[in-house]
Amino acid sequence: MLIAKKMKRLLIISTIFLLLIAIKSYGQHEADYWPFGYWAGLNYYSGTATGDTSKFIGYEGGTAISDGCSILFYTDGDTVYDRNHNPMPNGFGLAGKCTNYVVPSGTQSALAVSQPGSDSLFYIFTTDCVEDTLKDGLRYSIVDMSLNGGLGNVTIKNQLLLYPSTEKVVATRHANGCDIWVLGHEYGTNAFYAFLLTNIGISATIVSNSGQVHGYDNQCKYLPCFNCPGIPYIDEQIARGYMKFSMDGSRLILLATPDDFDTLTCDPVYGLYPELFTFDNSTGVVAQDVLLADTDSILYYGASFSPDNSKLYLSCGWFGYFGNGLSYLHQFHLNAGNSTAILNSRTLINDTTSWYHPGAMQLAYDGKIYFANDNWDYVGAINNPNAAGLACNYNDSAVGLPNYYTCGIGLPNFLESYFTINQEADFICSQTTALPGATIYFTDNSTGASLWEWDFGDGNYAATQNTSHAYSSTGIYTVTLTINKDCHYDKGCKTIVVTKESAITDHSDNNIASIYPNPFTKKTTIEFKNPKNENYTLKLYDSQGRIVQTITDITTSQVIIEKDNLTNGLYFFQLRTDKEICATGKLIVK
Repeated sequence: MLIAKKMKRLLIISTIFLLLIAIKSYGQHEADYWPFGYWAGLNYYSGTATGDTSKFIGYEGGTAISDGCSILFYTDGDTVYDRNHNPMPNGFGLAGKCTNYVVPSGTQSALAVSQPGSDSLFYIFTTDCVEDTLKDGLRYSIVDMSLNGGLGNVTIKNQLLLYPSTEKVVATRHANGCDIWVLGHEYGTNAFYAFLLTNIGISATIVSNSGQVHGYDNQCKYLPCFNCPGIPYIDEQIARGYMKFSMDGSRLILLATPDDFDTLTCDPVYGLYPELFTFDNSTGVVAQDVLLADTDSILYYGASFSPDNSKLYLSCGWFGYFGNGLSYLHQFHLNAGNSTAILNSRTLINDTTSWYHPGAMQLAYDGKIYFANDNWDYVGAINNPNAAGLACNYNDSAVGLPNYYTCGIGLPNFLESYFTINQEADFICSQTTALPGATIYFTDNSTGASLWEWDFGDGNYAATQNTSHAYSSTGIYTVTLTINKDCHYDKGCKTIVVTKESAITDHSDNNIASIYPNPFTKKTTIEFKNPKNENYTLKLYDSQGRIVQTITDITTSQVIIEKDNLTNGLYFFQLRTDKEICATGKLIVK
């Protein structure tokens, strides 16, 4: 059944936050929203990275899940927040909380994935941090999005999978295209644990012993670094650093990044060599492929593969300061040949002595690799990651963050295969502004669909590929299309404005407005395309569809909206001439 519970249908009708998020031209939407750092975030609702805000407070990892209409939830490894940025019931005290650090701080403290075959159950995998001596290991919790009026509830919490575990957890699709391999690394050994998540839960565990041993210095096992305030245990710190799959899940990079010192001299103690592995997504077996024996002992922390798997990017974050005072970002050519050739292909993309250094890296829908700039209010980007050397087009200030919120060293942890799945819920409306009683035709334009369910936002539904609907009352309605194929779900939303005014031609899909800042507290600016300096009118609607502000005689490509008498909440706007709608969007007043 495509939507199993009526409560979920009521959610789609009642949750106004879903409105006005545009349909995009790329794959699924689970990674549409990125919370990270200190109240910061990015979103990809318009198809490009845009600065956003969150309740996230964490120095390193976290995770989030969205659909084609809104955020579902996100977590810093400690607290689970719903789409309204409020803590979920039972959503406190997840095992990635990192109790002994001032904020959650584990390399990959959390990873959220949907249970195969379900559109309401999600697993959150968490790892504990070095500061806690890894005491909670790798665990999972379950979120049921059909509960709490569709805002979700944590129903199962902190179930142990692996102890002791490093700060790493990643996932990729099984060869069958449905199930998911969740991969952790045991601390103190060279063992990978691959857990198979299916439609009935975690059903298999595959152990692969390969590569270097991660942990346990026999000469100073569990000895605190008394001469180095703030440094807990030398041994556990080897558990830091990223593990990342390539987009297709065939390759794996594993890093080990201590930032510690010798217990007596406080001299730098370096991490392990970066290791490349192959991964068999049919069996879950990991096998070492290439050891990057880096004689410079650079402390790599962040990692990402290029979309075509030909390049590998490694960053030091601030850990490079314990080497030679520089923080590096390097590119490696994976098709160069053997391990020596790959190591020799290393190209310096950036080095810095400032605190604005690249840390975690994450591939996005637009094919770019974004990276966190520790302690800075900009996110950087590698704009052409498939290109060799400096042609990759590194930019350390690609996206500004609102309200001067800043990055930590981490970014959200996602399935890399989100960016490869050829499935998208998309549809075409015959009109998005209509009179009451007018018939609107909805034409499916999805990819990878075999089942369809339409929710028109007024209590009516349809289950055919193409359909039509007439609204009896004025208002703003969200039409939601949910598609399914095999075990994958996706959603897409569009907004219909039913008004007693004469219907006009709608060209809003061809002119996406840029809004900044959004949310806003004093004023916001809307930019749109107006090459001929035509005369436009902006109408601002509240969440009940009532016009609360009208601005006329707009002949530029920019309009400013002041808060003035607007109360806090969600608003919608239309930019239009007498004949057509130019742009639509949503605004949030805080």
